[in-house]
Amino acid sequence: MTSRHIYGPVREHFEGARLLSPVWTLTKGPRRPPCECWSHELGYHLRLTVTDDPLLRTHVCRDGQVLVAVQDEWRKALVRTTGNGQIAET
Repeated sequence: MTSRHIYGPVREHFEGARLLSPVWTLTKGPRRPPCECWSHELGYHLRLTVTDDPLLRTHVCRDGQVLVAVQDEWRKALVRTTGNGQIAET
């Protein structure tokens, strides 16, 4: 039998991950990687999906401050690596 350790508060009535909101989308040519905020039993789950990249970037954020910091870090990194890509706030 395995035991599950959860450190910190958990959502009382968590019924599975649900898309809460798109955060932003980077547009550069035909590529449009979206950053999305999903529900998670420990808070929020940020997901960044880049086309043609097998790695999905994810981060579980326990509060809104971490969520804002992580998505901002991802956005800045994408703008640096893609040059003149446009960020569409959603």
